Amino acid sequence: MPGAVVDADEAPGCAQRASCGRSSVGRFRGVDLVTATLATATPGPYQLQAAIAAVHDEAARAEDTDWRQILGLYELLAALAPGPMVTLNRIVAVARVRGSAIALQQLDVAGDDPALTGYHRLDNRAVRR
Repeated sequence: MPGAVVDADEAPGCAQRASCGRSSVGRFRGVDLVTATLATATPGPYQLQAAIAAVHDEAARAEDTDWRQILGLYELLAALAPGPMVTLNRIVAVARVRGSAIALQQLDVAGDDPALTGYHRLDNRAVRR
C-alpha cells in the first residue's frame, strides 16, 4: 500500500539487518520508490543518483555493496549527465569491479580533463597508495 506507515519490524529486510529501527522504514520506502520509478519511466540524472544511493543503502555492510550495479548506473549517468565527479565516482566503481590497474589507467585519462585540473583527489601520491 503506497504511502502506508509500516512498523519497523515489518519493513522489508529488517530480519537481515542488525540495526533496524524506525529510521530504516523511510530508507526501505525510498528504495521501493526508486525501483518503481526506474521500471516505469525514462530515468534522469536525479533518478540515477537516487538509484546509486539506494544500492549503497541496500548493503548491510560495505563489503556487500553491489558494485557491478553501481558501475552500470554510473555509466548511464556519465552518458546522460557527464561531469568530473561522475567520472571520478565511476572510476571508483571500476576499481571495485574490474580492478585497480584498469581504474588507474582511467584515472590517468581523467587527469587530462580541464575540469579536474588541480583537483586534490587526483594527487598521484594519495591515489596510488
